[in-house]
Amino acid sequence: MSEIPLKDEALVLGWVPITNSSRVLQVFSRDHGRLGLMLKGGLRPKSWMLGQYDLFQNIEILFVPQRGEGLAMLRECSPIVLRSGLRRAWRSCAVASYLADLLNRVLPDHVPEPDLYECMQEVMDLLDLQEPSPLLPAWCELQVLKALGLEPSLQGEGRLFHYAEGRLVDGEIRERAAEVSGGVLALLRQLQELDSPETLQRIRVLPGQFQELYSHVDEFSTWHLDQPLPSRDLALDLLLRQRHSA
Repeated sequence: MSEIPLKDEALVLGWVPITNSSRVLQVFSRDHGRLGLMLKGGLRPKSWMLGQYDLFQNIEILFVPQRGEGLAMLRECSPIVLRSGLRRAWRSCAVASYLADLLNRVLPDHVPEPDLYECMQEVMDLLDLQEPSPLLPAWCELQVLKALGLEPSLQGEGRLFHYAEGRLVDGEIRERAAEVSGGVLALLRQLQELDSPETLQRIRVLPGQFQELYSHVDEFSTWHLDQPLPSRDLALDLLLRQRHSA
């Protein structure tokens, strides 16, 4: 007996080919979390699905969930927000690709994260309109960690960031911990407190602080998410190269 079709809005994260004519569409939806949607025959020349979705777009979806953890069957989809600016701005596109990769790797299936969904819509809209700040990947990663209940605790007087414990500690350098400078600690705290990415361009960052900041973010995220993020490294290389050449 088939399930009742469900309607939702979703951000397109990517897709995986299954056969010559079918693929699985990977999305982050508002009310159902991360989903894998089966598109049977979606690549056929006369398929209604052609042109109805693309990377980083918001789409409206109608899908039939399967029992257990099986792939949902996509019945209908149509674009809502195209974000065509990402096709012309390759630095913004690199950051969008990193975010899609991050969400696809770390979000559990079928777990709604409506606040994070709204946050990612704001970020994608910002990327569609302007060049991103080099601080944007760090801010986004902290938002994802917060949604997953893994946000670090950066209050207190300690000057060692203990990645495994997720907090500041005192004492000598120990395994899975590193010293954090006062400037970068203040920057991390500022990023945690920001509710919107729109003001990131106005934050002053001194030479050398980017490298330290992302060293801490990378160590903490790698420990708690257990996921390497080469897409972040690529996006940062492009963003920081732009900054140095400016």
